[in-house]
Amino acid sequence: MTLEISASQAVALKTVQTRQSAARVGMQSALKKDQEVVAMLVKAGDQLQAVTANRGNRVNISV
Repeated sequence: MTLEISASQAVALKTVQTRQSAARVGMQSALKKDQEVVAMLVKAGDQLQAVTANRGNRVNISV
């Protein structure tokens, strides 16, 4: 089965595909930044636990 589309439909399809690709790249970039922030928060939480453990206190941190 062959599907035939007009030139304008082909251009519209290519435009949509390009926008979807750009959106995907943007989402991947945002996800990477979020993962970096979570890693920094976990590290900061670990450091805080170490400091408070030396003082005899305990801090519960959930991520």
